[in-house]
Amino acid sequence: TTDGSGYISETDYTQLRRLRLKDGDGKLTDEHLPTLDEVLDLIEGKAGLLLEIKHSRHSRPGIEQACVGCIRRHGAEDHVVIQSFDDEVLEEVHRLAPEIRLEKLLFFAATGLGFEFDGGFSSFDFGKYDHVASFNIHYLAATRSFVEKAHAHGKEVKVWTLDKYDAGLVELVDGVITNDPGLFISTPRTWNI
Repeated sequence: TTDGSGYISETDYTQLRRLRLKDGDGKLTDEHLPTLDEVLDLIEGKAGLLLEIKHSRHSRPGIEQACVGCIRRHGAEDHVVIQSFDDEVLEEVHRLAPEIRLEKLLFFAATGLGFEFDGGFSSFDFGKYDHVASFNIHYLAATRSFVEKAHAHGKEVKVWTLDKYDAGLVELVDGVITNDPGLFISTPRTWNI
């Protein structure tokens, strides 16, 4: 997506700011990677933002506090959602800012018996996630059984990364994470962020 290469986690802020974004055709633009402050300035509450905190909090100490501080500076608590695979990240954000909506990303693996989440996530684990509003799972792992269990525990289910419209799946879940929002804008549903 930029004129750079490598891992963001191995690149400092000064280097990242020098990178330029590519457009949909792969041509270089004059745009740079925005900071969270710049994104929140740009959307000014006109759109919801799903912010994913990647990797373990141990790789970027203080990332949760930095994100929460930025969200609060912009008064964006009601239109920013934080998601992560990392339970410790979600727990820390909840401790710092219980008013910010949290969503748990679940890993999945295909097994001979279906899909297995996070090394054996089961219905017994729902209580562990009282601070989480939604479970976000890979679209191939979205089964009616899992969605019904989540709903029975008061949780939403969203699927990622669905880039092809699937009416049956869209009707089953509470939301879609996609690279192509145009596929879903014309659907007669009201989506939650």
